Amino acid sequence: MEKKRKYYSPEYKAEALKLALKIGAQKAAEELGLYDSQIDLDQIAKELNERPRKTFNFISPADRLSEVLR
Repeated sequence: MEKKRKYYSPEYKAEALKLALKIGAQKAAEELGLYDSQIDLDQIAKELNERPRKTFNFISPADRLSEVLR
C-alpha cells in the first residue's frame, strides 16, 4: 500500500521553521509529528533562498523574485 504524500501550507511551513529555529529541528519535528529531516531540508532551502548572490547584485533570490513579480 502506497503512502500518500502530505502537503503543507506555506504558513504551516513558516511556523514549523520558526519553531525549529527556536527549539531545534528534532524537538520541533517531534512536536509536529514530522520527520526531523523534513524540517532540516526546508530550513536549508530557506537559508539558501535568503542568502545574497553576486549574480543578483548581492540581493537574495527571494528578494530578486519579488522584484521581478512586481
